Amino acid sequence: MSTRITSVSPGIYQVEGNLTFRTVNLLQQLPEQILTSKIQPKIALNKVQHIDSAGLALLIDWSRQTLNNPVIFTAANDQLLRLAALYNLDNTLALQVKKPNHEI
Repeated sequence: MSTRITSVSPGIYQVEGNLTFRTVNLLQQLPEQILTSKIQPKIALNKVQHIDSAGLALLIDWSRQTLNNPVIFTAANDQLLRLAALYNLDNTLALQVKKPNHEI
């Protein structure tokens, strides 16, 4: 599976694939439509298969890229929540928990 970020609807984006050391370079720069969005962007993470510390660093970088209009990360899975807590970043990132039967 390729790693990518796509637009789902206005202001809502979906990350698919792995966010790991091997793949984060593909997504380092957020798409211009997210950076210039008039509404607060939401990035759904429910289709992320695997995330490691490089993926977590990417999310932090995305948060910094969108300081003027902070991004909200939705549908964070257990692996991401545990990793963020391990690095004491769970309050730094705007993570919303994945809910059962909840797509985005």
